[in-house]
Amino acid sequence: MRRLMEVLLYEKRQGFQSGAFFLDAIAAALASHLIHHYSADAPLIENSVGGMAPSILRRSIALMEARLEGDLRLDELANEAGLSTSHFIRSFRESTGKTPYQFLLDRRVQRAQTLMRNPRTSLTDIAKSSGFANQHHMARVFRGITGMTPSAYRGSL
Repeated sequence: MRRLMEVLLYEKRQGFQSGAFFLDAIAAALASHLIHHYSADAPLIENSVGGMAPSILRRSIALMEARLEGDLRLDELANEAGLSTSHFIRSFRESTGKTPYQFLLDRRVQRAQTLMRNPRTSLTDIAKSSGFANQHHMARVFRGITGMTPSAYRGSL
């Protein structure tokens, strides 16, 4: 719980660049931790059946793709899937191997990589078109996922 609070504090200092979707994921993790460790009721036994139905997963991914450059909320995705937020996160991760937030960041980086093929498009415009708060935010996420900076990636094309 302390680590999650440190992440929130860091995010606040950075001006919440990661957006509402990231904050929703942190809030869900905090809620899950509190329920799991401090609930007076006996824990529910989870019956995992291998993730989401393929049609629900496709709709969820389509909504992510449609709102890639905008601010998407985790509860919107969960409502679209007809699941609670915590069940959506768990099922999505079982189906894709990634949390919804990790998946969204991967898609944003993929879009940025596609846009970088046009050398006349500025990295600032690419960042905005890919759903990042700014060029610095894109560079930080891009490096974390690809291991290289956007400029280095563009230079390798």
